[in-house]
Amino acid sequence: MVKLVRMVSNDVNGFFESKFNSNILIEPNSKIGLLSFSGTLAPIQEFINQESIFFYPYSAFPGVTITARIPNAVYNASNYQTLLDNVEKTFNNTNAIIGTTQLDALGSQFRCAIVNGKPEIEYKIAYNANEIVEYFITNNIDYNPQNVFSSQNAGSNTFGFTANLIGRYPIAQSTGYHSVRIDKLVGEAGMTFLKNNGFIIGFSKTDFATTGGIPNEAQIDFSIGVSSIDGGATFTMYRQEDATPTDLNQAPYYAGEGDLTNSELIIYKDGANIVLAYTDNNGDVQELYTYVDAYSNINDPLYPFVAVKSDDNYIKCLLEGTSFDPYILPLEEQEETDSVFINPIMNGNQDPHAFRYDLTLAPKFAKFFGFEAKSYQQTQEEVDSHNTNPPAPDLASFTIIANNNFRPALETTSYLLEIFNINLESYDSSQKQRKNILSSLIINIDGDRVVKEDGGVIYLDIANKEAVDLRNIKLRFVDNDYKSVEMEGTSIATLLLADKSDSSF
Repeated sequence: MVKLVRMVSNDVNGFFESKFNSNILIEPNSKIGLLSFSGTLAPIQEFINQESIFFYPYSAFPGVTITARIPNAVYNASNYQTLLDNVEKTFNNTNAIIGTTQLDALGSQFRCAIVNGKPEIEYKIAYNANEIVEYFITNNIDYNPQNVFSSQNAGSNTFGFTANLIGRYPIAQSTGYHSVRIDKLVGEAGMTFLKNNGFIIGFSKTDFATTGGIPNEAQIDFSIGVSSIDGGATFTMYRQEDATPTDLNQAPYYAGEGDLTNSELIIYKDGANIVLAYTDNNGDVQELYTYVDAYSNINDPLYPFVAVKSDDNYIKCLLEGTSFDPYILPLEEQEETDSVFINPIMNGNQDPHAFRYDLTLAPKFAKFFGFEAKSYQQTQEEVDSHNTNPPAPDLASFTIIANNNFRPALETTSYLLEIFNINLESYDSSQKQRKNILSSLIINIDGDRVVKEDGGVIYLDIANKEAVDLRNIKLRFVDNDYKSVEMEGTSIATLLLADKSDSSF
Protein backbone atom coordinates (compact mmCIF):
# COMPACT_ATOMS: atom_id res chain seq x y z
CA MET A 1 0.00 0.00 0.00
CA VAL A 2 1.19 3.51 -0.86
CA LYS A 3 0.01 6.63 0.96
CA LEU A 4 0.26 10.16 -0.48
CA VAL A 5 0.96 12.93 2.02
CA ARG A 6 0.68 16.54 0.81
CA MET A 7 2.31 19.05 3.13
CA VAL A 8 1.80 22.80 2.81
CA SER A 9 3.81 25.52 4.56
CA ASN A 10 3.75 29.31 4.70
CA ASP A 11 6.59 29.46 7.19
CA VAL A 12 9.30 31.96 6.21
CA ASN A 13 12.00 29.63 7.56
CA GLY A 14 10.91 26.60 5.54
CA PHE A 15 9.33 24.52 8.35
CA PHE A 16 6.53 22.07 7.51
CA GLU A 17 4.12 20.47 9.99
CA SER A 18 1.21 18.27 8.94
CA LYS A 19 -0.93 18.33 12.16
CA PHE A 20 -3.47 15.87 10.74
CA ASN A 21 -6.69 15.25 12.69
CA SER A 22 -6.08 11.51 12.55
CA ASN A 23 -3.04 9.27 12.78
CA ILE A 24 -1.06 7.94 9.85
CA LEU A 25 0.02 4.37 10.40
CA ILE A 26 3.54 3.57 9.24
CA GLU A 27 4.00 -0.18 9.00
CA PRO A 28 7.32 -1.83 10.01
CA ASN A 29 10.07 -1.64 7.38
CA SER A 30 8.24 0.94 5.30
CA LYS A 31 9.79 3.35 2.83
CA ILE A 32 9.32 7.05 2.12
CA GLY A 33 10.10 9.26 -0.87
CA LEU A 34 9.59 12.80 -2.13
CA LEU A 35 7.26 12.92 -5.12
CA SER A 36 7.40 16.69 -5.72
CA PHE A 37 8.42 19.97 -4.16
CA SER A 38 7.75 23.57 -5.08
CA GLY A 39 8.47 26.81 -3.28
CA THR A 40 9.77 30.33 -3.65
CA LEU A 41 12.89 31.69 -2.06
CA ALA A 42 12.66 35.15 -0.54
CA PRO A 43 14.39 37.65 -2.85
CA ILE A 44 17.86 38.71 -1.75
CA GLN A 45 17.45 42.44 -1.38
CA GLU A 46 18.59 45.06 1.10
CA PHE A 47 18.34 48.83 1.37
CA ILE A 48 21.73 49.97 2.61
CA ASN A 49 21.88 53.48 4.00
CA GLN A 50 24.87 55.30 5.52
CA GLU A 51 27.00 52.23 6.27
CA SER A 52 30.79 51.92 6.42
CA ILE A 53 33.30 49.09 6.59
CA PHE A 54 36.54 49.73 8.46
CA PHE A 55 39.95 48.13 8.03
CA TYR A 56 42.71 48.55 10.61
CA PRO A 57 46.17 47.67 9.24
CA TYR A 58 48.60 49.91 11.05
CA SER A 59 49.66 48.80 14.52
CA ALA A 60 52.20 51.62 14.61
CA PHE A 61 49.38 54.12 14.01
CA PRO A 62 46.45 52.75 16.06
CA GLY A 63 44.22 55.69 15.15
CA VAL A 64 44.57 55.13 11.41
CA THR A 65 41.78 53.32 9.60
CA ILE A 66 40.88 52.68 5.99
CA THR A 67 37.19 53.27 5.42
CA ALA A 68 34.88 52.08 2.65
CA ARG A 69 31.63 54.02 2.71
CA ILE A 70 28.85 52.17 0.93
CA PRO A 71 26.76 54.19 -1.54
CA ASN A 72 23.12 54.38 -0.43
CA ALA A 73 20.94 52.19 -2.62
CA VAL A 74 18.69 49.16 -2.80
CA TYR A 75 20.92 46.17 -3.62
CA ASN A 76 19.66 42.89 -5.04
CA ALA A 77 20.54 40.09 -7.46
CA SER A 78 20.83 42.50 -10.38
CA ASN A 79 23.34 44.98 -8.91
CA TYR A 80 25.30 43.18 -6.18
CA GLN A 81 28.44 43.25 -8.35
CA THR A 82 28.23 47.04 -8.42
CA LEU A 83 28.23 47.02 -4.63
CA LEU A 84 31.30 44.79 -4.49
CA ASP A 85 33.07 46.94 -7.08
CA ASN A 86 32.27 50.12 -5.15
CA VAL A 87 33.61 48.75 -1.88
CA GLU A 88 36.77 47.47 -3.59
CA LYS A 89 37.33 50.74 -5.38
CA THR A 90 36.76 52.82 -2.24
CA PHE A 91 39.13 50.70 -0.18
CA ASN A 92 41.84 50.87 -2.82
CA ASN A 93 41.45 54.59 -3.40
CA THR A 94 41.61 55.45 0.31
CA ASN A 95 44.45 53.10 1.23
CA ALA A 96 47.28 55.57 1.75
CA ILE A 97 50.96 55.33 2.57
CA ILE A 98 50.61 58.11 5.18
CA GLY A 99 53.64 60.01 3.97
CA THR A 100 57.11 58.49 3.86
CA THR A 101 56.97 57.25 7.47
CA GLN A 102 54.59 54.37 6.87
CA LEU A 103 55.81 52.60 3.77
CA ASP A 104 55.20 49.00 4.70
CA ALA A 105 51.79 49.10 3.01
CA LEU A 106 53.43 49.52 -0.39
CA GLY A 107 52.25 46.92 -2.85
CA SER A 108 48.94 46.35 -1.08
CA GLN A 109 45.59 45.89 -2.72
CA PHE A 110 42.01 45.11 -1.72
CA ARG A 111 39.75 42.75 -3.58
CA CYS A 112 36.01 42.17 -3.11
CA ALA A 113 34.70 39.20 -5.04
CA ILE A 114 32.57 36.07 -5.04
CA VAL A 115 34.93 33.10 -4.77
CA ASN A 116 33.57 29.55 -4.88
CA GLY A 117 30.09 30.90 -4.24
CA LYS A 118 30.95 32.95 -1.16
CA PRO A 119 31.66 36.70 -0.88
CA GLU A 120 35.20 37.58 0.18
CA ILE A 121 36.98 40.78 1.17
CA GLU A 122 40.75 40.42 0.98
CA TYR A 123 43.72 42.62 1.72
CA LYS A 124 46.93 41.42 0.13
CA ILE A 125 50.46 42.76 -0.23
CA ALA A 126 52.23 41.76 -3.42
CA TYR A 127 55.81 40.64 -2.94
CA ASN A 128 58.65 42.53 -4.55
CA ALA A 129 59.00 41.33 -8.15
CA ASN A 130 62.49 42.34 -9.23
CA GLU A 131 63.43 39.72 -11.82
CA ILE A 132 63.82 41.48 -15.16
CA VAL A 133 63.61 38.38 -17.28
CA GLU A 134 60.46 37.06 -15.61
CA TYR A 135 58.35 40.16 -15.11
CA PHE A 136 59.43 42.56 -17.87
CA ILE A 137 59.68 42.67 -21.64
CA THR A 138 63.07 44.02 -22.71
CA ASN A 139 63.94 45.98 -25.82
CA ASN A 140 67.59 46.73 -26.69
CA ILE A 141 68.60 46.13 -23.07
CA ASP A 142 71.53 44.23 -21.58
CA TYR A 143 71.12 42.96 -18.01
CA ASN A 144 72.93 40.71 -15.56
CA PRO A 145 71.70 38.39 -12.77
CA GLN A 146 71.97 41.28 -10.30
CA ASN A 147 69.32 43.18 -12.28
CA VAL A 148 71.73 45.88 -13.46
CA PHE A 149 70.68 46.91 -16.95
CA SER A 150 71.67 49.39 -19.63
CA SER A 151 71.18 50.15 -23.31
CA GLN A 152 73.04 47.76 -25.57
CA ASN A 153 73.23 50.29 -28.42
CA ALA A 154 76.16 52.70 -28.49
CA GLY A 155 74.89 56.19 -29.25
CA SER A 156 71.38 55.30 -28.06
CA ASN A 157 68.63 57.61 -29.23
CA THR A 158 68.47 60.02 -26.33
CA PHE A 159 64.98 61.27 -27.15
CA GLY A 160 63.39 57.95 -28.06
CA PHE A 161 62.16 54.98 -26.09
CA THR A 162 63.97 52.32 -28.08
CA ALA A 163 65.83 50.89 -25.06
CA ASN A 164 63.34 49.95 -22.37
CA LEU A 165 61.81 47.58 -19.87
CA ILE A 166 58.02 47.33 -19.87
CA GLY A 167 55.97 45.49 -17.28
CA ARG A 168 54.19 42.33 -18.33
CA TYR A 169 51.50 43.01 -15.71
CA PRO A 170 49.84 46.08 -14.16
CA ILE A 171 50.90 47.37 -10.76
CA ALA A 172 48.94 46.75 -7.57
CA GLN A 173 45.86 48.95 -7.75
CA SER A 174 46.04 50.46 -4.27
CA THR A 175 49.69 51.24 -3.45
CA GLY A 176 51.65 49.65 -6.27
CA TYR A 177 55.21 50.93 -6.66
CA HIS A 178 58.08 50.88 -9.16
CA SER A 179 61.65 51.62 -8.10
CA VAL A 180 64.97 51.88 -10.02
CA ARG A 181 68.35 52.81 -8.50
CA ILE A 182 71.06 54.76 -10.32
CA ASP A 183 73.94 52.38 -10.97
CA LYS A 184 76.03 54.59 -13.27
CA LEU A 185 75.49 58.27 -14.01
CA VAL A 186 78.09 59.93 -16.22
CA GLY A 187 77.60 63.09 -18.24
CA GLU A 188 77.59 62.87 -22.02
CA ALA A 189 79.14 65.92 -23.66
CA GLY A 190 76.79 68.09 -25.65
CA MET A 191 73.60 66.85 -23.97
CA THR A 192 71.94 70.09 -22.90
CA PHE A 193 68.24 69.31 -23.34
CA LEU A 194 66.09 67.90 -20.53
CA LYS A 195 64.99 64.26 -21.16
CA ASN A 196 68.35 63.09 -22.50
CA ASN A 197 71.50 61.40 -21.11
CA GLY A 198 69.57 59.61 -18.38
CA PHE A 199 66.59 57.37 -17.82
CA ILE A 200 62.92 57.68 -16.97
CA ILE A 201 60.53 55.39 -15.07
CA GLY A 202 56.78 55.66 -14.83
CA PHE A 203 53.28 54.33 -15.23
CA SER A 204 51.25 54.20 -18.41
CA LYS A 205 47.61 53.44 -19.04
CA THR A 206 48.80 51.64 -22.18
CA ASP A 207 49.60 47.95 -22.07
CA PHE A 208 52.76 48.05 -24.18
CA ALA A 209 52.72 44.30 -24.56
CA THR A 210 49.76 44.76 -26.91
CA THR A 211 51.31 47.62 -28.91
CA GLY A 212 54.55 46.10 -30.12
CA GLY A 213 56.53 46.77 -26.96
CA ILE A 214 58.00 50.16 -27.89
CA PRO A 215 56.54 53.06 -25.86
CA ASN A 216 56.45 56.61 -27.10
CA GLU A 217 56.10 59.92 -25.34
CA ALA A 218 52.37 60.18 -26.00
CA GLN A 219 51.89 57.13 -23.78
CA ILE A 220 53.57 58.60 -20.69
CA ASP A 221 50.95 59.30 -18.05
CA PHE A 222 52.99 59.58 -14.82
CA SER A 223 56.79 59.51 -14.63
CA ILE A 224 60.02 60.60 -12.97
CA GLY A 225 63.37 60.77 -14.74
CA VAL A 226 66.97 61.90 -14.33
CA SER A 227 68.80 63.86 -17.02
CA SER A 228 71.82 66.07 -17.65
CA ILE A 229 70.97 69.69 -18.41
CA ASP A 230 74.28 71.46 -19.13
CA GLY A 231 76.45 69.38 -21.33
CA GLY A 232 76.62 66.50 -18.88
CA ALA A 233 78.14 68.35 -15.93
CA THR A 234 74.95 68.50 -13.83
CA PHE A 235 72.03 66.14 -13.43
CA THR A 236 68.51 66.92 -12.30
CA MET A 237 65.31 64.97 -11.78
CA TYR A 238 62.19 65.79 -13.76
CA ARG A 239 58.64 64.61 -14.33
CA GLN A 240 57.00 64.14 -17.68
CA GLU A 241 53.45 63.72 -18.98
CA ASP A 242 53.08 63.04 -22.69
CA ALA A 243 56.00 64.89 -24.32
CA THR A 244 56.21 67.71 -21.77
CA PRO A 245 59.03 67.60 -19.19
CA THR A 246 59.04 69.67 -15.98
CA ASP A 247 62.25 70.16 -14.01
CA LEU A 248 61.84 69.15 -10.36
CA ASN A 249 64.99 71.14 -9.52
CA GLN A 250 66.53 68.43 -7.40
CA ALA A 251 69.77 66.62 -8.16
CA PRO A 252 69.93 62.90 -7.33
CA TYR A 253 72.64 61.55 -5.03
CA TYR A 254 75.42 59.72 -6.88
CA ALA A 255 78.45 58.27 -5.05
CA GLY A 256 79.88 56.23 -7.92
CA GLU A 257 79.20 53.30 -10.21
CA GLY A 258 77.64 50.36 -8.41
CA ASP A 259 77.32 52.21 -5.09
CA LEU A 260 74.16 51.11 -3.26
CA THR A 261 73.79 54.53 -1.67
CA ASN A 262 73.04 56.07 -5.06
CA SER A 263 69.55 57.53 -5.31
CA GLU A 264 66.56 55.43 -6.21
CA LEU A 265 63.91 56.95 -8.41
CA ILE A 266 60.52 55.86 -7.10
CA ILE A 267 56.96 56.14 -8.36
CA TYR A 268 54.05 54.69 -6.44
CA LYS A 269 50.28 54.80 -6.24
CA ASP A 270 49.01 56.19 -2.95
CA GLY A 271 45.30 55.51 -3.08
CA ALA A 272 44.03 57.88 -5.77
CA ASN A 273 47.31 59.82 -5.82
CA ILE A 274 50.49 59.13 -7.78
CA VAL A 275 53.68 60.06 -5.89
CA LEU A 276 57.16 60.73 -7.28
CA ALA A 277 60.03 60.31 -4.83
CA TYR A 278 63.74 59.56 -4.50
CA THR A 279 66.22 58.50 -1.83
CA ASP A 280 68.69 61.14 -0.58
CA ASN A 281 72.30 60.74 0.55
CA ASN A 282 71.06 59.30 3.87
CA GLY A 283 68.87 56.74 2.15
CA ASP A 284 65.69 58.49 3.31
CA VAL A 285 62.73 58.70 0.96
CA GLN A 286 61.88 62.24 -0.09
CA GLU A 287 58.70 63.11 -1.97
CA LEU A 288 59.23 65.35 -4.98
CA TYR A 289 55.79 65.66 -6.51
CA THR A 290 52.27 64.29 -6.09
CA TYR A 291 49.66 63.95 -8.81
CA VAL A 292 46.74 64.63 -6.45
CA ASP A 293 43.62 62.51 -6.96
CA ALA A 294 44.97 61.73 -10.39
CA TYR A 295 43.99 58.13 -10.86
CA SER A 296 41.01 56.81 -8.96
CA ASN A 297 39.66 54.55 -11.70
CA ILE A 298 40.96 51.15 -10.64
CA ASN A 299 39.24 49.49 -13.57
CA ASP A 300 41.94 50.93 -15.84
CA PRO A 301 45.28 49.33 -14.90
CA LEU A 302 48.64 51.11 -14.89
CA TYR A 303 51.71 49.47 -16.44
CA PRO A 304 55.26 50.22 -15.23
CA PHE A 305 58.10 51.00 -17.61
CA VAL A 306 61.73 52.17 -17.74
CA ALA A 307 63.33 53.89 -20.74
CA VAL A 308 67.11 54.34 -20.93
CA LYS A 309 68.27 57.44 -22.82
CA SER A 310 72.03 56.73 -23.18
CA ASP A 311 74.28 53.73 -23.73
CA ASP A 312 76.23 51.96 -20.99
CA ASN A 313 79.19 54.33 -21.28
CA TYR A 314 77.01 56.81 -19.42
CA ILE A 315 73.94 55.21 -17.85
CA LYS A 316 73.31 51.98 -15.95
CA CYS A 317 70.32 51.19 -13.76
CA LEU A 318 69.50 48.70 -11.00
CA LEU A 319 65.92 47.42 -10.77
CA GLU A 320 65.04 47.50 -7.07
CA GLY A 321 61.53 46.22 -7.47
CA THR A 322 57.97 46.50 -8.65
CA SER A 323 54.75 45.37 -6.99
CA PHE A 324 52.45 43.92 -9.62
CA ASP A 325 48.76 43.31 -9.10
CA PRO A 326 48.81 40.25 -6.79
CA TYR A 327 45.60 38.91 -8.30
CA ILE A 328 46.89 38.97 -11.87
CA LEU A 329 50.50 37.94 -11.38
CA PRO A 330 50.60 34.23 -12.32
CA LEU A 331 52.31 32.66 -9.30
CA GLU A 332 52.43 29.00 -8.50
CA GLU A 333 51.06 28.29 -5.03
CA GLN A 334 54.44 27.21 -3.65
CA GLU A 335 56.18 30.22 -5.21
CA GLU A 336 53.74 32.62 -3.59
CA THR A 337 54.02 30.91 -0.21
CA ASP A 338 57.81 30.92 -0.20
CA SER A 339 58.29 34.41 -1.59
CA VAL A 340 59.52 37.12 0.74
CA PHE A 341 58.16 40.62 0.44
CA ILE A 342 61.21 42.90 0.47
CA ASN A 343 60.11 46.49 0.31
CA PRO A 344 62.96 48.34 -1.41
CA ILE A 345 62.20 51.72 0.11
CA MET A 346 61.12 50.75 3.62
CA ASN A 347 63.54 51.59 6.39
CA GLY A 348 64.35 48.48 8.40
CA ASN A 349 62.39 45.34 9.16
CA GLN A 350 59.02 45.48 10.85
CA ASP A 351 56.93 42.69 12.28
CA PRO A 352 53.75 41.95 10.33
CA HIS A 353 50.64 43.69 11.57
CA ALA A 354 47.54 42.00 12.91
CA PHE A 355 44.76 43.15 10.59
CA ARG A 356 41.10 43.64 11.41
CA TYR A 357 37.89 44.19 9.45
CA ASP A 358 35.05 45.85 11.33
CA LEU A 359 31.49 45.52 10.01
CA THR A 360 29.84 46.90 13.14
CA LEU A 361 28.54 49.92 11.22
CA ALA A 362 27.62 47.86 8.15
CA PRO A 363 24.96 45.43 9.48
CA LYS A 364 22.82 45.37 6.33
CA PHE A 365 25.87 44.88 4.11
CA ALA A 366 26.86 41.96 6.34
CA LYS A 367 23.37 40.46 6.22
CA PHE A 368 23.10 40.92 2.46
CA PHE A 369 26.32 39.03 1.74
CA GLY A 370 26.15 36.57 4.64
CA PHE A 371 28.91 37.78 7.00
CA GLU A 372 27.78 36.68 10.45
CA ALA A 373 30.48 38.31 12.60
CA LYS A 374 30.66 42.03 13.33
CA SER A 375 34.45 42.05 13.53
CA TYR A 376 37.09 39.80 12.01
CA GLN A 377 40.47 39.86 13.75
CA GLN A 378 43.55 38.24 12.26
CA THR A 379 44.97 35.71 14.68
CA GLN A 380 48.58 35.70 15.82
CA GLU A 381 48.99 32.35 14.07
CA GLU A 382 47.88 33.95 10.80
CA VAL A 383 50.31 36.82 11.35
CA ASP A 384 53.18 34.46 12.12
CA SER A 385 52.45 32.39 9.01
CA HIS A 386 53.59 35.35 6.94
CA ASN A 387 56.86 35.64 8.80
CA THR A 388 60.16 34.20 7.74
CA ASN A 389 63.27 33.28 9.67
CA PRO A 390 64.84 35.74 10.22
CA PRO A 391 61.78 38.01 10.26
CA ALA A 392 61.29 39.78 6.94
CA PRO A 393 59.36 42.94 6.22
CA ASP A 394 55.66 42.51 5.64
CA LEU A 395 54.36 39.64 3.57
CA ALA A 396 50.71 39.76 4.37
CA SER A 397 47.22 38.88 3.36
CA PHE A 398 44.01 38.72 5.31
CA THR A 399 40.73 37.42 3.91
CA ILE A 400 37.28 37.35 5.43
CA ILE A 401 34.79 34.94 3.89
CA ALA A 402 31.01 35.03 4.23
CA ASN A 403 29.43 32.17 6.12
CA ASN A 404 26.97 31.27 3.39
CA ASN A 405 26.93 30.88 -0.36
CA PHE A 406 25.59 33.96 -2.12
CA ARG A 407 22.71 32.62 -4.17
CA PRO A 408 22.60 35.21 -7.01
CA ALA A 409 26.21 34.36 -7.89
CA LEU A 410 25.51 30.65 -8.34
CA GLU A 411 24.29 29.15 -11.60
CA THR A 412 22.28 26.50 -9.76
CA THR A 413 21.84 25.81 -6.09
CA SER A 414 20.73 22.57 -4.49
CA TYR A 415 18.85 22.25 -1.23
CA LEU A 416 17.93 19.54 1.24
CA LEU A 417 14.61 18.47 2.69
CA GLU A 418 15.14 17.16 6.18
CA ILE A 419 12.57 15.17 8.15
CA PHE A 420 12.54 15.37 11.95
CA ASN A 421 10.38 12.67 13.49
CA ILE A 422 10.91 9.78 11.10
CA ASN A 423 14.32 8.10 11.23
CA LEU A 424 15.76 7.43 7.77
CA GLU A 425 18.71 5.45 6.52
CA SER A 426 20.48 8.48 4.99
CA TYR A 427 23.98 9.74 5.74
CA ASP A 428 26.04 12.85 5.11
CA SER A 429 29.85 12.67 5.07
CA SER A 430 30.11 16.43 5.63
CA GLN A 431 28.39 15.89 8.98
CA LYS A 432 30.20 12.61 9.73
CA GLN A 433 26.93 10.98 10.76
CA ARG A 434 23.47 9.79 9.79
CA LYS A 435 21.11 12.61 8.87
CA ASN A 436 17.41 12.43 8.15
CA ILE A 437 17.70 13.70 4.56
CA LEU A 438 14.53 12.99 2.64
CA SER A 439 15.81 14.50 -0.60
CA SER A 440 18.86 16.34 -1.94
CA LEU A 441 17.40 16.85 -5.41
CA ILE A 442 15.72 20.21 -4.89
CA ILE A 443 17.30 22.88 -7.05
CA ASN A 444 16.95 26.60 -7.65
CA ILE A 445 15.69 27.48 -11.13
CA ASP A 446 14.20 30.57 -12.72
CA GLY A 447 15.51 33.08 -10.21
CA ASP A 448 13.85 32.41 -6.84
CA ARG A 449 11.75 29.33 -7.67
CA VAL A 450 12.80 25.95 -6.25
CA VAL A 451 11.54 22.57 -7.46
CA LYS A 452 12.45 18.91 -7.15
CA GLU A 453 14.47 17.64 -10.10
CA ASP A 454 12.76 15.15 -12.38
CA GLY A 455 13.80 11.55 -12.03
CA GLY A 456 10.98 9.78 -10.27
CA VAL A 457 10.66 8.96 -6.60
CA ILE A 458 13.68 7.67 -4.70
CA TYR A 459 12.43 5.65 -1.74
CA LEU A 460 14.42 5.53 1.48
CA ASP A 461 14.13 2.93 4.22
CA ILE A 462 12.44 4.05 7.40
CA ALA A 463 14.28 2.75 10.46
CA ASN A 464 11.22 1.32 12.22
CA LYS A 465 10.95 -2.32 13.26
CA GLU A 466 7.59 -1.63 14.88
CA ALA A 467 4.51 0.11 13.52
CA VAL A 468 4.40 3.85 14.20
CA ASP A 469 1.33 6.09 14.50
CA LEU A 470 2.03 9.69 13.48
CA ARG A 471 -0.30 12.65 13.43
CA ASN A 472 2.32 15.33 12.84
CA ILE A 473 5.12 14.94 10.28
CA LYS A 474 7.78 17.63 10.50
CA LEU A 475 10.03 18.72 7.63
CA ARG A 476 12.59 21.48 7.20
CA PHE A 477 13.88 23.02 3.96
CA VAL A 478 17.58 23.84 4.42
CA ASP A 479 20.73 24.61 2.46
CA ASN A 480 23.66 22.21 2.13
CA ASP A 481 25.05 23.40 5.47
CA TYR A 482 21.73 22.63 7.20
CA LYS A 483 21.00 26.32 7.68
CA SER A 484 17.50 27.72 7.37
CA VAL A 485 16.56 29.32 4.07
CA GLU A 486 14.22 32.29 3.98
CA MET A 487 11.09 31.54 1.96
CA GLU A 488 8.05 33.51 0.84
CA GLY A 489 4.55 32.48 -0.10
CA THR A 490 3.36 28.88 -0.07
CA SER A 491 5.66 25.84 -0.28
CA ILE A 492 4.32 22.37 -1.05
CA ALA A 493 6.02 19.01 -0.46
CA THR A 494 4.28 15.82 -1.60
CA LEU A 495 5.46 12.59 0.02
CA LEU A 496 4.81 8.94 -0.73
CA LEU A 497 4.75 6.35 2.09
CA ALA A 498 4.98 2.71 1.00
CA ASP A 499 4.86 -0.39 3.17
CA LYS A 500 6.75 -3.59 2.45
CA SER A 501 3.79 -5.13 0.62
CA ASP A 502 4.15 -2.64 -2.21
CA SER A 503 6.26 -4.06 -5.06
CA SER A 504 6.73 -0.89 -7.12
CA PHE A 505 10.28 -0.54 -5.80
